[in-house]
Amino acid sequence: MVIQPVKQAPEKGQVWTPALLAERVVRASLEHMASAPRVAIDAGTGPGTFLLPLQSHRYAPAQTFAYETDRPLAASTASQFAHDEHVCVTNRDYLMDSTHYGRADLVVMNPPYVRHERIPLAAKERYRAVVSPAFQGTLDRRSNLFAYFVGKAQLDLRAGGVLAAVLYESAFSSAYGKQLRREIDAAFEIRDEWTEKQPFEGALIDARVLIAVKRENAMPLAAPIHAQPAAGWARLEDLLESRRGTGLSYRRAFIAQRDDPCFRTSLPILMKQQDPDDLVVGAPKTRAYIFSRESENPRAARLVRQRLALERRDLSRIHHRQVSGPILFNYFVRSNPRHLFNGSEVCASDNFYVSRPRDKFPSLAAWLLLNSKQYNESILRTARAQGNGLTKLQLSDYRSATIPDWREVSPGNLSEMTSAARSLVKTRASADQIRDIASAHFETGFSELS
Repeated sequence: MVIQPVKQAPEKGQVWTPALLAERVVRASLEHMASAPRVAIDAGTGPGTFLLPLQSHRYAPAQTFAYETDRPLAASTASQFAHDEHVCVTNRDYLMDSTHYGRADLVVMNPPYVRHERIPLAAKERYRAVVSPAFQGTLDRRSNLFAYFVGKAQLDLRAGGVLAAVLYESAFSSAYGKQLRREIDAAFEIRDEWTEKQPFEGALIDARVLIAVKRENAMPLAAPIHAQPAAGWARLEDLLESRRGTGLSYRRAFIAQRDDPCFRTSLPILMKQQDPDDLVVGAPKTRAYIFSRESENPRAARLVRQRLALERRDLSRIHHRQVSGPILFNYFVRSNPRHLFNGSEVCASDNFYVSRPRDKFPSLAAWLLLNSKQYNESILRTARAQGNGLTKLQLSDYRSATIPDWREVSPGNLSEMTSAARSLVKTRASADQIRDIASAHFETGFSELS
């Protein structure tokens, strides 16, 4: 089947998902399911771009419910899938249908993008009443319409269900977007995430794709996080751009062996830092075949597919994003948090959160401060006990940690911190030495807070 082209209506928030992107989103979402979904939802189906890859996948859902409020478009899409008894296209408002609460295994969406002032007041109040259980009253009234769709998906999904969402990236830098992201991170475990540069025809916007699994006993945040940190403090996410490292779908298939015919096409990847006393990343011993659809090497891709086939793994999941940055954080903590300096910016595995300072703040100075006693204590307040002396920081907890605002450091002190950090990296100082010197520089740079 070929999806028939349909003219989109931007004034209704319609931007059609490109077929290749829809296919990638569907593959990525079904990758995290042990079996075919019993109930799947296409929250705003449009011309049915998600339905085609969904129903043609080997894990095709037993039943897919597709919603579309545009009556002619719903009729057109329904006619295209009339032969498929597993698909039900309905001309209804997804936000107002409570049929699937807590039952859905999968929700896919490229929700409509409508600014808050363009949502009719009566409709907005109805939507808020429906999705408020997902946000416990914290949804900002200035939220774009797509935020309501995310909340509704949380209500519809069962624990362990998968959300696959194509969202408006720049919205996450707004006040309501930051709050929405905290809600998402609280209710879901992000399994995959990437940016698509201007994927929509006629729209100069980037998209953020999230593949997320609903947590067991997922609860909304207890209260809105609108209060700003006290003067001289900031949330870590305002100082660092952080994301999870590269997660290989089946590690053994992607790790390069020296006798591989395509070994030279592999890339170094840090799987873990072997020496707990070393806070500087050296040359990793492990290499892996990491490539996107655009940078795929045919020989390496063929080798990886052969390995996946031998293990009876999904052959479509061979593309990965290379995640690198100057600061790495191992989010399982036994005693002291460890921030590693990754000066060469080698690719890091998903055992790490990978960060880059915002606003061109020096990476060396940021790394030094993050290893100080004062910063460690602030970050650990958000950690969750795992037993046996082990704690873990979810990415959402890490991002929301309130820490001293290093933007307050004077240029003179900042220069001294950078110089000290450079010397520590060059001499490969021990972790204890680094922490002591970092704490001393904190006392100098933040005397008013210490």
